[in-house]
Amino acid sequence: MTVSRPGPRVGSRVLTTAAMLLALAWSRNSLAVNVPVLYVSVDGSPEVSLENDQVCDGIKAVTCLGTGAVGDLLISSFELAADPDPYVTGAFNFYNGSASTMSVVATILFPMAGSFASPQIDLGTGFVNNVFGGGLLNLVVEGFVDTLASPVLGISEIPPGVPFSVCDDLGADPGCQNSIFSLTAGQAGPPSLQVLSLIGLRLSFDLSPDTVATIGLDPGEPFAGAAYLSITPAVVPVPAAAWLLFSGLGALMALRRSAPAC
Repeated sequence: MTVSRPGPRVGSRVLTTAAMLLALAWSRNSLAVNVPVLYVSVDGSPEVSLENDQVCDGIKAVTCLGTGAVGDLLISSFELAADPDPYVTGAFNFYNGSASTMSVVATILFPMAGSFASPQIDLGTGFVNNVFGGGLLNLVVEGFVDTLASPVLGISEIPPGVPFSVCDDLGADPGCQNSIFSLTAGQAGPPSLQVLSLIGLRLSFDLSPDTVATIGLDPGEPFAGAAYLSITPAVVPVPAAAWLLFSGLGALMALRRSAPAC
């Protein structure tokens, strides 16, 4: 696997690493890699960037924390993480402060580039809390590489086209959904995957009035505690014949070192 990462956005290269860490800690503009950024659209309106509402830390793996609001949608907390290995994750608390159901699209973009041999692509969420009486409905999770026009993977909480309803009895209507603990999907990628500009993760859902939706805040195994997209390159095993060759060369070198000089 080969990965190229952009350099620091600001800062003098003559500064020592220690001085940079002390002077620029927790500044999103001082990182050695680009940072993930959350964009949110409500009811089809233009996306709003929350980059100015987050603080980030990290040299290779990056974590960003923040809060924000887009109209009547309050994001009381969000946590983003990314790594050029690569993966991108997000965990959120959304609150609909309006009197009507709103349609929300939350997108995380992480600028990066890399080449990956025979990768495995995985997508999913950790804990998803749909508040009793409606809450978060019709959740769709999608992962992207380079372009947002067509996802490489997608998951629907309920099948597309199934109507939702705000109800008091979770068992009365299949559209009234209970809490779920994970959504996952995975597939083998192409023999060679070239990431040219970015990877991304998108959450699309409807949120009932005066309710909170919690997505991916449950602790657990890596990636299980957040919505995530990860690309894992294949591990190519060394053939048995190669191991025999290396062992033979090692033994030969040992004999040569132990032989008395003439």
